[in-house]
This record gives sequence, structure tokens and C-alpha cells, in this order.
Amino acid sequence: MEKKLVSAIILAFNGEKTISATLDSVLAQDYGNLEIIVVDNASADGTKEILNRFKNYDLRFKIIENSKNIGFAGMNIAISASQGEYVLYLNQDVILDKDFINNAVGLMDQDEKIGVAQGKLIRKELGTRNQELRKKIIDSTGIKIFKSRRMVDRGQGEEDKGQYEKIEEVFGCNGAVSFFRKKCLEDVKITSCHPERIRQLAEKSKDLVAKDSSPTAQNDSRKIDEYYDPDFFLYKEDVDLSWRIRLYGWKIMYCPKAVAYVDRTTKPINEKNGARQMMKIRKKQKSYVQYYSFKNHRLAMIKNELPGLFFRHLPWILPREIGYWLYVVFFEPKTWPAIIELFKQMPSAWRKRKIIMKNKKIGAGEMGKWFK
Repeated sequence: MEKKLVSAIILAFNGEKTISATLDSVLAQDYGNLEIIVVDNASADGTKEILNRFKNYDLRFKIIENSKNIGFAGMNIAISASQGEYVLYLNQDVILDKDFINNAVGLMDQDEKIGVAQGKLIRKELGTRNQELRKKIIDSTGIKIFKSRRMVDRGQGEEDKGQYEKIEEVFGCNGAVSFFRKKCLEDVKITSCHPERIRQLAEKSKDLVAKDSSPTAQNDSRKIDEYYDPDFFLYKEDVDLSWRIRLYGWKIMYCPKAVAYVDRTTKPINEKNGARQMMKIRKKQKSYVQYYSFKNHRLAMIKNELPGLFFRHLPWILPREIGYWLYVVFFEPKTWPAIIELFKQMPSAWRKRKIIMKNKKIGAGEMGKWFK
């Protein structure tokens, strides 16, 4: 019996230092039915030359070049072009264990309501090929959300001592590596909320030139569906998508045997970090990280909040939001433009919210169990 087709998708931007190792790990998978789609967001380094070298492999390999960096919206083009029953997204600085896809598919095949599989992500510097680290530090075993609407990666910064070896449901999937059921992505996509915005996005990226002759890889702005929200550009897009997937009734499962190594240089953030520690960590973040994380967190709340849960959790939400806004206003002037952009994007987020609320299948009672 032929294995189900898996579409492995990589979003590339100036990734010449790591993308070769990432592609090697995909090609080394012990799984026999793959297509690979790489969306290059107008890289200015040697990424394009590296990608062209991989075109000679005897498999389905597509390269889609954008003339401008459009952020995670580039993923929408790749997902629309994908043919697989499953879609694997991975960042350009991730190395997969050779059995990652086999283990993820094995779990997904057990239950058709599983929309996403979250693997065990281990921190790693991709400067070397050696994956055997003295201490394996966990990057993520899934996204955890609190009543305050704070979100953290479960287990981040902990040494892996086998404490996360249980297959279980989690609230969300970390965006560094995500394994989707294509049917789930098609179910939760948004296409009609703001077609003008999608058209403008396609015009900004001009003509998308596919490096193969497959019709599915050619640009057609009318067929660009919104799986990831283009208004986010980057950061928190995984939270937004996970939240919507949950509202639509799909399961997100943690698969401990699906292991991937993630190149992450930022300081680990975990649920034990207090407000003072969080401020110290935030001060060290780059300004664009501060900008997008602030704006997009609020956009995700606008789009996905259930009123019953929101007002029930207001005693936890309000203190955090007041403290966060005061900190940005008085101590983070570089983030002030994010406030202006947030208000500009609110009408678009509200239109999307109407569609999500109309199509959701889960109410406050079932969703409430995820807010710790």
C-alpha cells in the first residue's frame, strides 16, 4: 500500500547558513512519498543558489520565488500549491530526526480528528551536524495558554529527562515545525473576509515565479487562501492558527517520538518567569520582535476570543494587559508604532472574527479547559 503524500514546506529568507542542513534532513527521512516546496521571500544572500542545487533530486521539488518579503503570508501560497494529504512546515533552521514524518503520520492516522501533530523540539546550534548534545534542552512540546492570555512553550528551557514522553493533547503547535492534516487547513482557512487585502498582498509581491512548470506552482492571486494571517507578517501567527483550529473542533496532539532540532539563540521563556524576569528578557529582544509580538498577540485575541470565557477570565486578563500597555507606553517607545498599526488592523481582524465565530464548532465550556 502506497504511503500518503506528505508536502514538506519551507519558508526561506536569507537562510544560506542553515537551509542546506534543513533540506538534507528532509531528504533523509525514512518516508517514501514526499514533495518539497520552498518559498523564497526575496533572499539577498546565497539561498537561491543553494536551492537550485537541490532541484536535481529525483523527487517533487518546487521553488516559488517572491519578489518581496511578505512574511508568513508566503506560506499561504505554498499550502495552496501543495498536493499532500499532510503538510509539514518547518523553519529554515530546523533539522528533523530521520523518523519524524513516519512518527507524525503514524499518530495522525489513528484519528481523523487530529488536525495537527506537535513534535518534541530540542534546542540546537546548527553550526555543526552533530545532534548528540551533552544536555538536550527542550525548546517546545506545544503551546500552553493561561487565563491571563499569556502563552508559553511547554517545557521550554528544561533539560529533557523523559518528562514529556506521553502522547497527549496540547492547546497549540509551535510554528517552528508543524505537521498538519491538509483537510484541517482547508477547513480553517479564511478567504472571503478581506479579498482586497489578499489582492494587494499579491500585487506587492508582483508575479510569483515558480521554478518548475507545474500549474499548481504558478501565481494566481484569486487562489491565495489565508491559512496564516498576512496582517501578522511574523510572530504569534502559530498561536492565532492554533486557536482557530481549536475553535473549529480539531485536535492538536503532542507526538514525543517526532523529534526535531531547532536553532534558537534567544533566552528561554517558561511559565516560571515572573513579570520582572519577563521585562529583562523583553529588553534584550530586537525591536521588530517587540513590535510584532505586542501587536499580533492582541490581534489573535480580537479574532478568537469567546465572550463568555473572556469575561470569566477578566480578573486575570485585565492586570496583565494594564501592566503590559503601561510598560510599552512608558519604557518601550520603539513599540509605539505597533499600537497605531494595531488600531489600523482592528477592522480587518474584526471581519475575520465574524467568520471564525460563524464557523466555530466549540463553545466556551470545552475551550475553557485549555486556559490554565
